[in-house]
Amino acid sequence: MIIDFVKKIPGFIFKYKFTILCLLYFCIISILATYSNLEGRISKPAIATALSFFFILNIIAKMKYSSIFSVVFAILISIDSYFAFVYSTSITSGILGSIFETNAAEAKEVLTDALFKAIIILGITLLLIFQSKKELKPINFSIKKSLAVFLIYSCLFIPGILYRKITINEVRMGDFAMFPLNTVQLLTAQHFPLIYNDCVTYLVYRDEMSKLNSYKTSERVLPEGIVLENTELAPEKIYYIIGESSWRNHYSLYGYSKKTTPFLDSLNAASPNNIKYYDGIAPAPFTRDATRILLSFATPTDINPFFREKSIIDLAHHAGYETLWISNQAQLDFNGSYIGYVAMNANYNFFNTKTSENDLDLLPVIADRKKQGKKQFIIIHLTGSHLSYSERFDEIDVAAIAGGNDQITQYDRTIHHTDRVLRGIYNEMQKDSCSVLYYIPDHSEIIGLGHGFPNQGTSQFEVPIIVINNKAAEIETIVDKYIDPETSLINGSSSIYILSEYLGYSVSKENVEKSIIDGRYILHGDGKIYKYDTVK
Repeated sequence: MIIDFVKKIPGFIFKYKFTILCLLYFCIISILATYSNLEGRISKPAIATALSFFFILNIIAKMKYSSIFSVVFAILISIDSYFAFVYSTSITSGILGSIFETNAAEAKEVLTDALFKAIIILGITLLLIFQSKKELKPINFSIKKSLAVFLIYSCLFIPGILYRKITINEVRMGDFAMFPLNTVQLLTAQHFPLIYNDCVTYLVYRDEMSKLNSYKTSERVLPEGIVLENTELAPEKIYYIIGESSWRNHYSLYGYSKKTTPFLDSLNAASPNNIKYYDGIAPAPFTRDATRILLSFATPTDINPFFREKSIIDLAHHAGYETLWISNQAQLDFNGSYIGYVAMNANYNFFNTKTSENDLDLLPVIADRKKQGKKQFIIIHLTGSHLSYSERFDEIDVAAIAGGNDQITQYDRTIHHTDRVLRGIYNEMQKDSCSVLYYIPDHSEIIGLGHGFPNQGTSQFEVPIIVINNKAAEIETIVDKYIDPETSLINGSSSIYILSEYLGYSVSKENVEKSIIDGRYILHGDGKIYKYDTVK
């Protein structure tokens, strides 16, 4: 009997080869999506979930309009497959938010780079699912039976595993009490990455958006220990420049071999007392998460201050400044993103509508909106060095940075272009009675890949922080207080404290120390909080 059974195995494998390949494909996706998240371990529930999709395949094979459902199922699987194979991760709320909140032009550029891989993955997925459908259609296993098994698995087994994972860990139980959806999402990403995680992640994202809906009408307060005191010494103009995807290791100001920042280099050589630069780290590798922290008292470990405490725009208003938001990124829905909710509170908003998205286009807008003798807080949001790099520089940058069209050379040209933008803003500063420029990119970049991906090193966090002083009093020592004595780094999460002091607020010693401690952590692309010195 055993011999007969063994003899039938090759025939069974051949008969259902595409179904077997399909299930193997689901298992590989699950392993790749969770392997790094689990530090090299393979999740048994993730494998069991991948195999349970046999019942979905069988249901689809026997349904009316099965082709339509096959395509929908293939698209959902392909999304998970893309992130698993290309980035070794599953969908997170950060990724989902970046997809929904990215403007159309930027999305088009990113999709252009990803399109080839995405088409291949979708093609493979469609082939396997459609061929599996043909194999399963004749078998004597009804839709009702498949549906019953799948529902039992989904409604009993998965909740049971999640409950056990939460209750066996006291820290996780505490996290669940404070952030139930987020805790469930992190566990789902680790153990149920296929489709289930996508659904839970979407719920987390919608929960974030529902909190944002109350932002417009909420009464935000000053944190304890921050008091408006010294407005007379505050500079007339403060330029808060938020860069994009800019890696400090590719700034010649920081020692890079190519002359990518000739303006900053020359200023540092001629007037070293007027420019200070620091080794910064981004609080998060996604724009939506990083800017939320750069614009508020939120930290990598606590999002709640964004909703209950004053933003940088609120602080500037309270200190008597007119606020301007000047962005080279297409206008976002004010009701649909963290950036949008802060930007809508500015006295003036400008979003570049030109298709070129050249950061130099912002210089005339800045010059036009400046008012001599008036206190103004000007936030300038650049496109910087975001993919696609070839869209972020011009012939002047090509002439300055020789070489071919490889990714590194193109990236270096985008840095050179940003240096020209900073020179243009510096020239505007010379018309002010006194002013200060504070420049920090939202995050850095893995050249050629992008940002937001776990287990891809620290380059996506390594940002420059550059301060230029134009006759402003007593600002040189402000930033130095926020340098972590253990690492000599400054987290971007300290930016709001630094800018608060520029605006004339006093910051208590306790808040300075808190900022340094908070700055030892980052919120990574997988939605988890890491101590920065453990990031791999």
